[in-house]
Amino acid sequence: MTAPHHTVGNSPSDPERRRALRTLGVGMAALAAGACTPRLGYPSSNPPAPPPPVPPPAPGRPALKPVYDCTLWTDKPGGIIPGTRRAYMPDRQWRTSDTISCAPYDAARWENWVRGLPLDSVVIVDEECLEDNPMVYPRERVLRQIDQRIELHRVIRRLRPDIRNSDCFGPCPLVEQAGAVWNDTKRLEKWRAANDLTMPLILPHLAMVAVELYFFKRPEKPIRETYEADLRALIEVNAAEVRRHAGNRPTLGVVWLRTRGEQGRHWSRYIGDDLAEIMLNETARLFDGVVLWDRKFRDDGTDLGAMRYDERDPALAATLRWLRTRTV
Repeated sequence: MTAPHHTVGNSPSDPERRRALRTLGVGMAALAAGACTPRLGYPSSNPPAPPPPVPPPAPGRPALKPVYDCTLWTDKPGGIIPGTRRAYMPDRQWRTSDTISCAPYDAARWENWVRGLPLDSVVIVDEECLEDNPMVYPRERVLRQIDQRIELHRVIRRLRPDIRNSDCFGPCPLVEQAGAVWNDTKRLEKWRAANDLTMPLILPHLAMVAVELYFFKRPEKPIRETYEADLRALIEVNAAEVRRHAGNRPTLGVVWLRTRGEQGRHWSRYIGDDLAEIMLNETARLFDGVVLWDRKFRDDGTDLGAMRYDERDPALAATLRWLRTRTV
């Protein structure tokens, strides 16, 4: 085969050709080295994929605050509720067992799970097995136990500083319903003092601050003049407390459009369309983002587990209507 003929005007000089070959050789060596060296903080075989881009707001419409899907509905279209972003709410990923809710901590399992998350993930830590609630346990026990909670966040910040993490379902910060709705001054003072103990310890390890906003709708009658007034008091008082501790960190309100039961009764009842709209709108107004959570229980609190996606469910239907029409 005859070698191709180059005209003088297109043929690089020998020094130029040597420089180009040296550059190519260095580049190939770097590529070979990179193929054998895992990216720091990520598994080399399965690096996290970047999240899909967020579409810009429609012309003339302000950007809406983010809404994150942490519900336990299965078979959701596209994996998330339409109109939301994915967030992760780990439950037992740091434990040695999936079947024992308070099994011992497994550092290697937790680190492996954290490494495998997509870039810029939102993670809301759900740890309910520690005795670190100052409203319930003595101060000394709280200080011993809370370090285990903080360790979960230390791992995130060490391995994956890109992750936006917050705590929830624990005392960081505590949510307060009875004191807020009854306007119980003494209980509110005790609650704020409890948060003053725990929040300075964990805040340096958090990128965001989240609190769960679950509502106990008393079946007999509201505490204030209406259930709507009860719910607004719950959201407003807790939003102010989160802001008090968050500083410049974003705040998230975690909502559940069913009732939080009490003493083995009245669990998981849909709160109704009017209250659901207030819950969603006020949370979006007072927080920097909304986290949707959903799971069904029997009336006595027995966990029914994950649910098949069903747009006829009243709580899910209300969520979908709000997502389609919201203005905040």
